[in-house]
Amino acid sequence: GEAALKSFDLYQNQPNPFSEATNISFRLPDAGRAKLNIFGMDGRLVKTIIGDYPAGNNTVTVRKDDLGRPGVYWYEVETLQNSDRKKMILID
Repeated sequence: GEAALKSFDLYQNQPNPFSEATNISFRLPDAGRAKLNIFGMDGRLVKTIIGDYPAGNNTVTVRKDDLGRPGVYWYEVETLQNSDRKKMILID
């Protein structure tokens, strides 16, 4: 219902695992700034994407070249009010 439309959600990237590119989708309850951080398993920040997004569903494409070598990564979407984190795998 309407409560689900006004919720913050971070979805599993698709496809996962991936070899060339993957899409990270998230839902924002209100329009605003969101930051996508991608970390290596060692905790090192690999990439940050900051944007102003509309309320509702949004998708960011991440390419193999953005990350470097194959492995397990964590991605996190942060807004002023919410954050969530999920795992993704880059294969060769």
